[in-house]
Amino acid sequence: MFQWRMADGTGASGAGIGKGLQQMRPLSLQFTPPQKFTMVSLGLIIAMVIATSLTQSSFYRRAIIGRESAVIRDMVTAVVREQEDEHML
Repeated sequence: MFQWRMADGTGASGAGIGKGLQQMRPLSLQFTPPQKFTMVSLGLIIAMVIATSLTQSSFYRRAIIGRESAVIRDMVTAVVREQEDEHML
């Protein structure tokens, strides 16, 4: 997955153990190019999922409200026409 390396390039389990605590440098996390590509790809995918979900939620909200208003308008129109045909209005 990833490799822990000393700042001087030796591995964490390598030859750097015998140097003593004064000479040891802190560990740094190094990633291979495929791991970097994977992390960048995952970040882009997550960003696109978030952006798409925000966009779709507002679109679907507007679409549902528009469709419901059309259904209610059609229903009211049908009731009014029915009552006009019966000469009740």
